[in-house]
Amino acid sequence: MNQLSNNVSDMKFMQRKAFVSIAILISFVMFIEINRTVAEAPTSFSATPTNFVISENDLGQKSTITLSNLTNNSITLAVKECIAQKVDGDYQETDNSGVGSSIEILSPSITLKANAQTTLTPRVRISASSQFEQLKVPCVKIVLPKTSESMIIPFIVQNLGGNVQIGTTLDIHNTGVITSSDLKIDGTISNSGGKFFFPQGNVTITKDGKTLFENDLSSQIGGLMLPGESKSFNADWTDNLSTINSIGEYTVTLRVTNDQNGDTTGKEITYMYINSDVLLLGSIALGTILLISIGVVILKRK
Repeated sequence: MNQLSNNVSDMKFMQRKAFVSIAILISFVMFIEINRTVAEAPTSFSATPTNFVISENDLGQKSTITLSNLTNNSITLAVKECIAQKVDGDYQETDNSGVGSSIEILSPSITLKANAQTTLTPRVRISASSQFEQLKVPCVKIVLPKTSESMIIPFIVQNLGGNVQIGTTLDIHNTGVITSSDLKIDGTISNSGGKFFFPQGNVTITKDGKTLFENDLSSQIGGLMLPGESKSFNADWTDNLSTINSIGEYTVTLRVTNDQNGDTTGKEITYMYINSDVLLLGSIALGTILLISIGVVILKRK
């Protein structure tokens, strides 16, 4: 009995120890998460906009950042230059060794009264274009030293020495003769050059010189595209022409333009469409003719 009692006591002790360990682990994870969230999203101040896209004409010009004190107390913000790299879609501060200054900051610290606003006007130096690939960019870092809250504002600088090059793919998942009236179109737009750009584009379907379908792709491929990035698109179309008029050759055309040089890049796919009902009737007619021919041959032999 004593042995059994000791075993039960040991089991209870181990259970309590396990519960305590789990509680400590959960608290530690929550502590890390809270601190990580604070670092990502300052609550004492805000800065807008959250990024700048610097074109060739913007180099050497000042940009305006609006700073807001979100507290009921006076705060002093430290402002400095840093370097950030794009990781999983977000810019994160990285090592800046070996990189010269690219942003001129006139005010290394700014004091804001309670609930007040002010502006910061950093200037991107012309030399910034030659120092960076666009996945690694100069930034303005704003820090509230008292709480260690901070945020970075990346300046995505155009590469003066790069070129604009757009890659495209286009697919309709069918080749040769198509019998279904429902057509699925998809493809990709990629930045295979050395400059960023803002693309626009559309997909059209034509037959006998007439446009039957046009789909603007702005909502799918619009927005800034950095070198090496790609975006996908898709579109669906149903051929509603009458049975006879629908038979023939169709052309699917993709056209993409960019805001840097206005050039248009495109691709075309041509396919033949035969309505499935017509194909069925044709098959029946062909079969009937074949049977009649065989019957005639048999009768002649007799």
